[in-house]
Amino acid sequence: MKKLTLILVLTLGFAFSADAGCFENAREWVIQTEGSVNLENVGFLIELTAYFEATGLC
Repeated sequence: MKKLTLILVLTLGFAFSADAGCFENAREWVIQTEGSVNLENVGFLIELTAYFEATGLC
């Protein structure tokens, strides 16, 4: 339960500070490649969202 709470806090907190389109695109990409968002790849999700924002891909 603590892991799920941490994932929700990190992803939702970052989603509201980032462009929702960028976050959704990154989340979908992580789910397609990894199967789900979890503690092992949530950092990658945040980095990918920032990359999408920086390059204007969303």
